[in-house]
Amino acid sequence: MYGAEPDPGLTATVEKGKKDKGKVKGARFEIERKFLVADDRWRGQGDGVYTRQGYLSVDPDRTVRVRLIGKKGFLTVKGRSEGPVRPEFEYAIPGKQARYMLDHLCLRPQIEKVRYRIEFDGMAWEVDEFLGDNAGLVLAEVELDSPDRKVRCPEWVGPEVTGDHRYSNAWLSQHPWKTWDKGG
Repeated sequence: MYGAEPDPGLTATVEKGKKDKGKVKGARFEIERKFLVADDRWRGQGDGVYTRQGYLSVDPDRTVRVRLIGKKGFLTVKGRSEGPVRPEFEYAIPGKQARYMLDHLCLRPQIEKVRYRIEFDGMAWEVDEFLGDNAGLVLAEVELDSPDRKVRCPEWVGPEVTGDHRYSNAWLSQHPWKTWDKGG
């Protein structure tokens, strides 16, 4: 949903959360499942775009992200995840402002990746090939319209990591994949 402004008339029901019960104007709820990528069979199925992102807050209750995709900037605020669901507010901002925030305001280190968009079984999959301190990690995610929606995964998709906070970009920015003990 890059660059989309929340519909001011949109109302979503918040079912979980102590203070959030009821209706929230302008809310969008991201419903996303995330997977490790098992092998390279996904390569060549979609075009990639370089993405850089940093965080003004990595608090799990209120993540604030600045993202630069090519020359386009985005400011995103996300609430705490409840399984595959979390509130999300995303706004397009000028690329120069995003770059300034990334260079001067965001926490270090930051996330660099190439994001590929691949169509499979009528769904848009995003494959993130991480660079820098997270090089070697490749994740696939798919956004859904309902947490109960069945997903048929491409053959190159590996184990599901939805709900494993270690695979969130905010966590990876502060705990790079290269530092993990991958021996078991």
